[in-house]
Amino acid sequence: DDLFRFGSEKRAKAPQDDRPCLAALVTASNHPPSIIPEKFRKDAEDDQARMLAYVDHAIREFMETASRKEWYDNTIFIFLGDHGKVL
Repeated sequence: DDLFRFGSEKRAKAPQDDRPCLAALVTASNHPPSIIPEKFRKDAEDDQARMLAYVDHAIREFMETASRKEWYDNTIFIFLGDHGKVL
């Protein structure tokens, strides 16, 4: 969630005109060593499920914040997984 918050702040400081813009955020939150915020530790029974809950929350929060920005309607968001592991 810190990285998504940082990305939103950086995007807000970028020129707000009609020029195309590319921004990439590369996360590795679900790879060990995992730092899971306390509020997600009780949401699931194992660290893998806890980390997924945390990642889902971070993406949801990022998209909700972005949806209130003027650049949102002219933006394509692409989320990729790095290895296709089914969780």
